[in-house]
Amino acid sequence: MTGGDFIKVYANEQRKISCDPETKELIKKTLEIGHVTYEVQVQLPYRIPQQQVRFLDMWEPAVLAIKREGYSIKCNGQRGVVITEKFQQETAIYIPHGSSTEFSITSADGIDYNLKPAENTLLRDTIVLVLRLFKNMLDYQIHCLVASYVMLKVMTYVYLVSCCRIRKMMDKLVG
Repeated sequence: MTGGDFIKVYANEQRKISCDPETKELIKKTLEIGHVTYEVQVQLPYRIPQQQVRFLDMWEPAVLAIKREGYSIKCNGQRGVVITEKFQQETAIYIPHGSSTEFSITSADGIDYNLKPAENTLLRDTIVLVLRLFKNMLDYQIHCLVASYVMLKVMTYVYLVSCCRIRKMMDKLVG
C-alpha cells in the first residue's frame, strides 16, 4: 500500500448482525405492519460547496420513520423534515467503524446522515436491520418486476411468431 491509498474497514469485523428471538419477532411484526418510527438523534451535515463538514457532538432529537418504500428524518425543533426519500439503489445503510451506537444513511444524492437511537443503544442494530430489509425487499420487487416484464415480452414474441406460422399454414391449406 502506498501513501494515500484507501482501505476498506468493516464495522463488526464483517460479521452479520445477530438477533435474539425477541428482536427477530419485533422485526417480523414490523415487516408485516410495513412501517415503524424510532426516536433518534441526528447529526446533520453542514454543507459547504464541494465538501461535507460536521459539527462534532452536535446531535438534534428527531424521528426516523421507516416505511416499505422509503424513510424520512424529521427533527423535533423548528428545522422540521430533513429528508424524505424512497429507497433507491444508491441508498446505503451502514454502521461506521468504531461506533457502538451510531449508524448512517447515505441518501441517493450522496448526503450522509449520522443517527443514533435516542434512548436504548441496543436498538441500533434493529433499526439498521429494518432499514436494510425494507430496502432489500424493494430491490427484490423491482428485480421481479423487470424479470416479469422481460418474460411477458418473450411470451408475446413467441405468441406472435406462432400466430404468423399458423396463418401461413392456413394460407397454404386454403389457398
